[in-house]
Amino acid sequence: MKDNQHFIGASGRYNYRQSDMHRGYGQDFSTLDQQKETDINASLFYDSRWNERWKSLSTYYVSHYQSDNKVTAQQNNANLASDNFTQMVHRLEQQFAYQSEGLNVTMGLGGAIEAMDLAENFDSKNQKNFFLYTQANKTIGEKTTVVAGLRYDQTDNYGGRLNPSLGVTYQLLPQLALKTGIGTGFKAPDFKTRYQVFYNPAANYYVIGNEVLNSTLDEMDAAGQISERRNYIINQLDGNLKAEHNTSINAGLTWKPLTNTTVEVNVFRHQLKNQINSIQVATGMQNMAIYSYQNLPKSVNKGFDISFSTRVLEKITINAGYQYLIAKDMSVVDSIKQGNWPFNTLRDPKTGETFTPTSKDYWGLENRSRHQFNIGAIYQAPWNLTINARANYRGKYAFSDANGNHFIDRFDTFVNQHILYNATIEKKFDKLPLTVRVTGENLGNYINYLIPGQIGRSVSFGLSYRLIK
Repeated sequence: MKDNQHFIGASGRYNYRQSDMHRGYGQDFSTLDQQKETDINASLFYDSRWNERWKSLSTYYVSHYQSDNKVTAQQNNANLASDNFTQMVHRLEQQFAYQSEGLNVTMGLGGAIEAMDLAENFDSKNQKNFFLYTQANKTIGEKTTVVAGLRYDQTDNYGGRLNPSLGVTYQLLPQLALKTGIGTGFKAPDFKTRYQVFYNPAANYYVIGNEVLNSTLDEMDAAGQISERRNYIINQLDGNLKAEHNTSINAGLTWKPLTNTTVEVNVFRHQLKNQINSIQVATGMQNMAIYSYQNLPKSVNKGFDISFSTRVLEKITINAGYQYLIAKDMSVVDSIKQGNWPFNTLRDPKTGETFTPTSKDYWGLENRSRHQFNIGAIYQAPWNLTINARANYRGKYAFSDANGNHFIDRFDTFVNQHILYNATIEKKFDKLPLTVRVTGENLGNYINYLIPGQIGRSVSFGLSYRLIK
C-alpha cells in the first residue's frame, strides 16, 4: 500500500518436509527413520520517507520452526530414539536514516525473544537479546570515504558487548580504489547449537546440540546406532557453550581496468575467542557422521581472496573467485610448542615411525580447505531465459585425526580435492508474474563417503508466482 511517502509491506514463507528412510543392519535388525520439519516465517514493515534527509523503517519478524525425529525398530515397532524441537522467534527493529551532502547516518535499535520447547528433555526456555547500533559514512575531499560504526548487544544469558568498526576507502586513481577496515564482533550461542537434535536422512548425518550431546549419544549407543565414539573430543565438550568474540582486520583494492570489468583483492585476518565450531564427535552405523559444537579458546583465520567479473558480450557475464585460507586453533599451536601430551608425538600409522612435531606440522581446523576456486557464466538468452553455470573447486581438507595426537597433521585423514558442477535455467514470462526454474547440482555426480552433507547428482524444479496489485 502506498500513501504519499509511506509504505506498508508484508512477506511470508511456509516450508514443510517429511522423509522416511529404512535402514538395514544385517538380516535380523532394521530401523525406520522418520523426520518431519516445518518452517514458517513472516515479516511486516512500515517505511516512512519524512523529507529529503530523514526516513525510518519499522520491521517486525516472526518465525516458527519445528522438527520431529523418530527412530523405530521394525522388528518389534519399539521406539529407539525420538527428539522434538520447537523454536519461536519474535524480532522487532526500528531504524532511522539521515542523508545530506557527503554524510549518511544510520541508527537503530531492537530486540528479539527466542523461545524453545524441548519437552523430551527440558522445560520450555526463552532467551532475550537487545541491540543498539549506529553507522556513519562521511566523504572527505574528493578521494576519501570513512565509514565508522558502533553496535551494542545485550543477551540475558551471555552478557553484553560493545563492538566498534572503522573502514577507509581512498580513490587512488579513477580506476583504482584502496580500502582497509578493522572491527570487532559478538555472537551468542542460539538454541539450535545448544539443544537441537537434527538428522538429515538424504545426506546421512546428525547434528546434536552441545547441551544434549551426552544424553543423546547414550540413547543412540543403547539402540545400536553408534559404531565409533570420539571420547577425547566428547570430554572436551563437557561444558556449556560460551559467546564468541572476534576482531577482524582487512585491506584490499578494487580495480576497474575496463568499464565492464572489475577485479577485487582482499587480505584478511580474523582473530576469534571462543569460536563456535562444528566438529564430528561420533560415527553411526552405515557411516553416518554425527556432529556437535565446541568453543575454540583462541583461533585465527587468515588469508586472501580475489574476485573477477567481466561482461564479455552484451548478454554474457563471466565471474571467478579464489580464496587462500589458513584456519588454526592457536591453543593447539601452544600445546605443540610446550610439548604437552599427546601433542608431543607425530606418528605415521602406515610405518609406525614417530617424530617430534613442531607447530609447522599442524595443518589446521577440520573442514577448511587451503585453496578454493570458482568460475561461472551467466547468459541472458532469448525468450526471457537466463542460464547460469558454475564450477566450484575445493582443495583437500582435513576430515579427522587418524593417529591419536589430537591435532591434524599430514598423516591424518583428508578429503581429496574435487570439483562440483552446478547449473540453473530460469524462464520468465512477459504477461505473467511467473518464473519457472530448473536447477541441477553436482552434475558430475561426484560422491565421496567422507562428505556426509553431499549427495550425488540432483535435479530440482521450482515455480514462483508474484501477486501484484
